[in-house]
Amino acid sequence: MKFLTFTDVHSDFSIIKRLSKVAEADDITCIIICGDFTFMGQNLRKVLEHFDKMPKPVYLIPGNHEEHTSFNEMVKSYDNITNCDRKSVKIGEYVLLGYGGGGFLLENDEYREIAREWYNKYKNEKIILLTHQPPYGTPLDNLSIGHVGCKDIRRSLKRLLPVIALSGHIHESAGVCTEVDGVTILNPGWDGKIVELPSGKL
Repeated sequence: MKFLTFTDVHSDFSIIKRLSKVAEADDITCIIICGDFTFMGQNLRKVLEHFDKMPKPVYLIPGNHEEHTSFNEMVKSYDNITNCDRKSVKIGEYVLLGYGGGGFLLENDEYREIAREWYNKYKNEKIILLTHQPPYGTPLDNLSIGHVGCKDIRRSLKRLLPVIALSGHIHESAGVCTEVDGVTILNPGWDGKIVELPSGKL
């Protein structure tokens, strides 16, 4: 499966239009968005309208900029957009597990409980993990003040063993892709990345 993924476009419609053009490629299956597609919720409806017109199905989670907005209700009215926040969504042979928001929480009790449920249900599946906040103690959450990711997301990598873990939030790590705990982790940034995952059994 090949998909386009991006994050943190913050209502920049020139970027959104460019990424929509990229997604027109015949071999791209879908679009996965890691949150912060607005700036503090501004232009939320307009951004969602643009996503709804994208040439492939859109799967997304809110970022911290979409928390405390009407996103969860508003997104229901768009046929081409699937809200994956705190949900599991089947995409072909993969299961996308999504958890949005988070900000700068080092510990997240809610995520920890949800991740336990996911492990019990999907431990034998091919998982794409989609979070807005990055895992703690990695190149994706490293700022001059130290690591600012979530420790519970980091712990879940070892248990869930996703094929890939996508996140955003930290602009300084945009475009960084590396391997941690045997898992490929990626912040696709606002430029976007095309990811191709293998087909067949694990």
